[in-house]
Amino acid sequence: KGTIRDIPLKRLTFGTRSNDGFTVKTEWDLPSLLGTDAIDGLDLRVKLDYFEKRGTGFGLGAEYDFDNSIGEFDLYAIQDRGEDKTTSGKDIDQDGDWRGVALWEHTSNLPNGWKLQFQASYISDETYIDAWRPDDFESRRQYETSFYLQQITANRAISIYTSYDINDFISNDYLLASKGYTVDKLPETRFASYGNSWFDGKVTYSNEFRMSRMKFNFETHSENELGIRNGAYPTIGPNVPISDYHRARGLSSQYISRFDTRHEIAIPLKYDNLNFTPFLVGRFTAYSDDFEDFSGEDDDSRAFGAVGMRFSAQYQHVDNAVESSMFDLHRLRHIIEPNVTVWFGTSNVDQEDLPVYDTEVESLGTGTVVRAGLRNVWQTQRGGPGRWRSVDVLTLDAGVVYNSNDADRESPTPQFFDYRPEYSQFGDHGYGSFALMLSDSLSFTGTGIYDIEESLLARGSIGTELRHSPLLTSYVEYRYIEAGTSKLLGVGFNYLITPKYKIAISPQWDLEEDDLRSISARLQRAFPDFTLTTRIRYDDIRDETTVSASIDLIEF
Repeated sequence: KGTIRDIPLKRLTFGTRSNDGFTVKTEWDLPSLLGTDAIDGLDLRVKLDYFEKRGTGFGLGAEYDFDNSIGEFDLYAIQDRGEDKTTSGKDIDQDGDWRGVALWEHTSNLPNGWKLQFQASYISDETYIDAWRPDDFESRRQYETSFYLQQITANRAISIYTSYDINDFISNDYLLASKGYTVDKLPETRFASYGNSWFDGKVTYSNEFRMSRMKFNFETHSENELGIRNGAYPTIGPNVPISDYHRARGLSSQYISRFDTRHEIAIPLKYDNLNFTPFLVGRFTAYSDDFEDFSGEDDDSRAFGAVGMRFSAQYQHVDNAVESSMFDLHRLRHIIEPNVTVWFGTSNVDQEDLPVYDTEVESLGTGTVVRAGLRNVWQTQRGGPGRWRSVDVLTLDAGVVYNSNDADRESPTPQFFDYRPEYSQFGDHGYGSFALMLSDSLSFTGTGIYDIEESLLARGSIGTELRHSPLLTSYVEYRYIEAGTSKLLGVGFNYLITPKYKIAISPQWDLEEDDLRSISARLQRAFPDFTLTTRIRYDDIRDETTVSASIDLIEF
């Protein structure tokens, strides 16, 4: 009888996974273990784990939140004698060496608007994150060791950024799938000022300056060593280091200096409810060396210029006679917002002739682009007398983008970025999205990009969520990507059976392969002092089944 308080064990997970065997994972409160008082703002945990087919792991985790500083420390190691199962489904044997991570993230707010951010990242080997922390491999920001100091005052920002990769491999999926390298900066200093008012607001001026000392870090392992699908780098074999691919392209891993500055002038004009904003952009970039080995060009500087016009307007109509109990409508307001952007950019150096250290510096598109869009919003009031609130019932946003023939095609999925068109992935295309809030409990949403040049849907998704009651919610979603031909159908249910029991089920079906891709189920039982959670998950790509149960103590 009584409550569980101040005991060392804070989390217990046990179960089985086909690749790891029987598993026991524990987290212990370090001050309680040592019999000492906890420090306010500091949470220290010791991790002790056992994996039948892999070995024994241990670690130390810390989270702190003091006056002006927050941070997190993660140290973990395991003597692994098993087999890695990567997210692509490949098996990588381990030989019993020690593996793990040492990660530290820290943020401090300093006087006069300065902020300091620091992170350190050491990873033992090239497949550890992919095999042991697949969610981080797929979605975490870049693992790096870096120092970032920034001051933001009003519309100005000053920053100093230094990064150095102490690992000789990449542990982020998106970097492997795109660049295949990282960039060290020792350091990069940047100053930016936006929206400066000239001539009593008739003209706005923005500028950026950056000075960088940088170099490439190439992935030194092969596709097979990384456990990724063969053919990601088609000009080399699966057992050839990816660094050979980059060096064959003429890229160098030597340090180089770069100066870059961007300036934009905009003149906002308004007539009635029509808005016109002509703008002019100038950019200059200089390097301490040319890139003749990469592109055959001996240019060591680039001048970029762009001119454009943005147009927008808003019209609305209110119909107070609309009333429908079936669709939960009380009055209706229709807002129409046409918008057009016309843009032309040019440069003395083609973007393919520059190695890309930063996409926002080197990868600048040129050519002529016209984008025309129309946004429609239908609003109503819901809630009843005395508690009326405005709700967007239906939102439709659609448009088309056309490029001149000299615009560079970089991606199989074109996209246009209105705030800086030079960052766009050019290609004639149409785009659209919708959100329908049919009622407070039923909603639909969807988005898509249609490639006009190839006459196909490049990417799309559609889904619905239904709140059957405060206790039960379900959803269905379909996602499609033409590049790689990915067609996924996902379904999910979340049900609060009683105030103590919750269950969640989420299968995913691969329509291209006509097979179940994954399914997971979670049952949660709440107790006064702890929560018991049981999980079952099957992943067809990794050919892995996981069954586990965990106990999490509630903090008092």
